[in-house]
Amino acid sequence: MQSRKLNDDDISRAKTMRKNGDSLQKIADSLGVSRQWIWVIIHRDDHVTYQKKILNRVIYPAIRNYLYKNRVSITQFSFLNGISIFADVAAIRKRR
Repeated sequence: MQSRKLNDDDISRAKTMRKNGDSLQKIADSLGVSRQWIWVIIHRDDHVTYQKKILNRVIYPAIRNYLYKNRVSITQFSFLNGISIFADVAAIRKRR
């Protein structure tokens, strides 16, 4: 099944249907999209919220903004810059 672009009303309707206990397949059939696409739409906000929580741990605003705007994870950033965030965290904990 081809996925069509869902507007805000469709997304709201899908989320409401899911909260009311409807299956992903039933929601997908009613909106004319795939079950997988409905799963992505429903879980997208959870993922974004989780990413923001993690990025809020970055104490340097410029780095935090860079990571957010470029969709780079903290792990990817540390690898690209040749640093180990895990070693740094362990060192900080030892200092306490």
